[in-house]
Amino acid sequence: MRGWSDEQANEILPGDTGRAVRLVFEQQDEHDSQWAAMASISARIGCTPKTLRKWVRQAERDQGLHEGLTTSERERLKALERENRPRYVPTRF
Repeated sequence: MRGWSDEQANEILPGDTGRAVRLVFEQQDEHDSQWAAMASISARIGCTPKTLRKWVRQAERDQGLHEGLTTSERERLKALERENRPRYVPTRF
């Protein structure tokens, strides 16, 4: 397993999910399992392994590796749901 310097750990900001996901893909072969890679990386970037797992699974769906809605499909679905949401009209007495 490759060592981490403080510099490398500080490169990843909490909002930079893409970099964290790339690290998992790049380093998963250096660990016993993908989960072990996620646990190791998440500890260094300041998120939980479950959160990183969620990001990785979404990236895998976006790449067609897993079934499910891609990010763009999910965004489109949310937009359609907003458009079709009943509008609240206050009733005056």
